[in-house]
Amino acid sequence: MGTMGPGAFDSDSAGDLVSQAESMLRKPINKVISLKSFAAASYHYDAARAASMMLLVISQESHSISEESIEGAITALDRMRNDKVWMSSWKTPASAKKAIDGDIGRLGFELDHIRKERLRILRAFSK
Repeated sequence: MGTMGPGAFDSDSAGDLVSQAESMLRKPINKVISLKSFAAASYHYDAARAASMMLLVISQESHSISEESIEGAITALDRMRNDKVWMSSWKTPASAKKAIDGDIGRLGFELDHIRKERLRILRAFSK
């Protein structure tokens, strides 16, 4: 049985597309998280950071990105922020760190929103 509503993301087709996008965007994020050395992981930082922000935008609009994906994005960005060699390669490391901190903050806010919304739904179903 399909789902259809008036919103841009209120259909099964849209849900499938969001799921595929989430899976694709997780790849560079997971690379950054899984590689042991900062040097190896740093090759994937730009893609992981862009993917993290794309997940944020999709989550804000579709409300269907998983907590695990947002948590992974935060973990990857935190790793970037703590890579002293990579951070020192920026012309202004302090501004790069501040920008990444802002990204982490926005993702953290979205993660809180997802958790509160899921809790609200669970409470509604338990009545």
